[in-house]
Amino acid sequence: MTTSFRLSVRDFIQRIRGVFNSEELTKFEVFAMQTKHAWQKWTLLLAIYTGARRTEYTS
Repeated sequence: MTTSFRLSVRDFIQRIRGVFNSEELTKFEVFAMQTKHAWQKWTLLLAIYTGARRTEYTS
């Protein structure tokens, strides 16, 4: 079973990182709950709830 999701296209021309809106966060959370591997689920959920970056978890 392949799970995927789509986020709306963002304007990255300004090279400014913004925050995700609640709809996007909900999509991430749903995707995390459907993953097969626990480490993927918890890494994504922790990132959502704490705001930490990917490199902060993997270091």
